[in-house]
Amino acid sequence: MKTQSESNYQLLRETTENITRYSINDTDKAYRIYEWFQYSGNMTNIYGKNTVLPGLIIRSEDPHICIPLNENKYVLWVLTGKCGACLEYSLLYREIANESNLTVRSVHNYGEDHNWDEVLIDNKWIIVDPSMYWFNVSPFDEETRRGPNGLNMSYVFAEYSNGTQEDITYRYTNTSNITIKILNKNRGNISIKVLSNNLLHVNNRTEVDTNLSCKTDMNGICTLTLGGGNYTLSLEKNMFFPQKEYIAIDENKEYEKEYLLK
Repeated sequence: MKTQSESNYQLLRETTENITRYSINDTDKAYRIYEWFQYSGNMTNIYGKNTVLPGLIIRSEDPHICIPLNENKYVLWVLTGKCGACLEYSLLYREIANESNLTVRSVHNYGEDHNWDEVLIDNKWIIVDPSMYWFNVSPFDEETRRGPNGLNMSYVFAEYSNGTQEDITYRYTNTSNITIKILNKNRGNISIKVLSNNLLHVNNRTEVDTNLSCKTDMNGICTLTLGGGNYTLSLEKNMFFPQKEYIAIDENKEYEKEYLLK
């Protein structure tokens, strides 16, 4: 996968040129790239498809075996695999848009299992969601239009093509601050990971890693900012046996939580 991804740069340039050749402005360019995913048949969305083996999906189109990404690496492999779900769509859109000289970033909401993109047009970030086929929708649409009754969003971050990341949760939901204090005297620095239970009413998934974490300072304190919902805090003094604490968060609140490690 790594070797094929690295050899696909010329294919990326050719694909980008074919898509954007007749664009009249940045908005048109962003939309043409979006349409490439929606109408051209170049990509197959495999979300919800059954796997034959872990990480392998059989499909009718060529290539007949789909190998999706399992992290934000080797993005250009998708040009060979021609398939994926929201992660592959988001990352490939970012790379094509970046190659076309648009300012673009992929957007990741791991805790609630979705990924999309933002493109800077006239100094304003617009949303492009190539796997859901949404173009220039409101940020709060990503929260209210997902799930049977909407979906709380825990933590949202943007990633640029150079790997730089930025917390943009505030763009998509109201947030709360949680100050956590570990009471043990000989505690050391404790890593605290946030796991989301917000998908429970959608597909019964619990404790999904949000990619949000903090480490306590010399006073045993760390602070997290996230959206409303139900969460598990994984207190990891020992990575093999973390202590788990459950917490429900309302939006626009300040919380202080104290824990004694067992």
